[in-house]
Amino acid sequence: MSKLLFISILIVNLYSSEKWNKLLHHYDGENQIVSNEFYLTNNINSNPNEELNATIKLLNGKFSKKIACNFPARYNYLKENNYNIQDYNLSKCDKLNDFIKNFNKDKVSLVFTSEYTNNPSSAFGHTMLLFSDDNKSLNIGDSVHFVAKTNNKDGFFTYAKKGLNGSYNGYFLREPFFKKIYEYNTLEQRYMYIYTLDFSKKQILELLYHLFELRKATFKYYFFDGNCASQTTDLLNIVNDNYRKDSIYYLPINAIQNNEKNIIKKTRFIPLINKLTLLLDEMTLKEKKLFEQIIKNNLQVTKNMPDIVKEAMVYYSTFYFRRFHRVYKNYNSIMNQNYQKQIIKDKSLEPLEKTKPSNIGLGLYTQNYTNYLYFHYRPLFIDMFDIQLNSLQESEVDIFTFDTILNKESSKLLKFNFLNIKSFSTQLSFYKPMSWAIYSGVNRYNKKNKIKFNNEIGFGKTFSALSSSTINLLLYLGNDNNSIYLKPYVNIKTYLSDNSKIGISTYYKKYDGDNYYNNRIFISYKYDKLLYSLYYNKDNSTYKEKYILNIKYNF
Repeated sequence: MSKLLFISILIVNLYSSEKWNKLLHHYDGENQIVSNEFYLTNNINSNPNEELNATIKLLNGKFSKKIACNFPARYNYLKENNYNIQDYNLSKCDKLNDFIKNFNKDKVSLVFTSEYTNNPSSAFGHTMLLFSDDNKSLNIGDSVHFVAKTNNKDGFFTYAKKGLNGSYNGYFLREPFFKKIYEYNTLEQRYMYIYTLDFSKKQILELLYHLFELRKATFKYYFFDGNCASQTTDLLNIVNDNYRKDSIYYLPINAIQNNEKNIIKKTRFIPLINKLTLLLDEMTLKEKKLFEQIIKNNLQVTKNMPDIVKEAMVYYSTFYFRRFHRVYKNYNSIMNQNYQKQIIKDKSLEPLEKTKPSNIGLGLYTQNYTNYLYFHYRPLFIDMFDIQLNSLQESEVDIFTFDTILNKESSKLLKFNFLNIKSFSTQLSFYKPMSWAIYSGVNRYNKKNKIKFNNEIGFGKTFSALSSSTINLLLYLGNDNNSIYLKPYVNIKTYLSDNSKIGISTYYKKYDGDNYYNNRIFISYKYDKLLYSLYYNKDNSTYKEKYILNIKYNF
């Protein structure tokens, strides 16, 4: 045998083995599926070779047709790789073909829904698959997404704990896409981005064959690397040549990045609240006042009013009904108006253009005229230094983030955030949500500048000063070790350009008989994957003034 032929056979067998592992969801020596029904050895601890031998044996045995019909993707794999098994016509498998027939299947898309900080499992977004037909509305397509089977009685922290340690089971769920639009785009007012993939009809059929095999499969659900994003990516990777990189976490945006080369079309569903805000930005001052008067005084909308006001009232009435399940007083007259639709110019960044979810930073830290090397690491998501232009909810979400300083004489941990969430939803004339924050970690934000275990929760409001500026007002209740405090917090930020922002914040911790204040000003500038930031901090601690100049690399 020639060396070239031997290498070719080796490559084919290697790919074939990897494809078989993908079909079994066997990665890094472990089976991800934990239900015996999925395995023909009836053993969740079986290895791929044992499962291969069992499959071949059963496909040549007494119940071979039943096996082929119940595991069509495996059967096709074996036939295409010339294994010695009997021939079957899968089109004669009744249950399988009923399953396939009821699916929209001309094209398949990846759907990304934007971040939703009110739910810990959606704080980084959500991904799903959308099967749809040509020349038909996406709304009537079929969505398939990976979900956790949770207990409705579980609170925030119980939910987070179980999601971290794999206490929930997960499975693939099929639902009409219009239900997901209602849930995410209407109720939660989240963007939905649809990325149509270049999959052939054969690849789509193979996906459906494997979904049929997975209808009784149960997985362990993990927030970080066993979630909607990783499982959806693994599912798509069965029919293409992509591979998921090993990582301690896998976010919904990573699923889009993994399939970026396969994207042939992009569509977005804009939430009504954003559509209405964009319309208001296009109005004259007179039109905006008219819109606000109609809402405030329940006025009738007449045919002589400007088209842009009529359209805005249609969006408002629809939003009012869908979000609060109440019919606006003049709903019928508003919906019956004729008007010329405006072209909505949505300048918000799509997920692939946003700041990458992780960063590492180096800089110079000066404290009471002593210089240190400053090191920062954020494994997940976003903070207030990041550029979040054109967002109605500027947020801060990070887990296991730490900052430390060091020089020749000493090193100090400045902070380690276990959980940090800030949700600053802008107050609008037609919608006034609460802003809130929750924090747990260790830091030196206290009068003695010593590491203390710190927990706090805050509520308040966020106001829009100008089109590019916001003011956040919150009141926190918290504790440093065992010392309880109240903390008023004010944060003002404005965008100087599309790539730069400046912010000022101040807060005051009031303890029983003591206090601690902290004032900060910062400026940040984003260029490509780098974020440059400079901030000055002053408080009444042992080290009163601090300066930090650093460069963060987003990845």
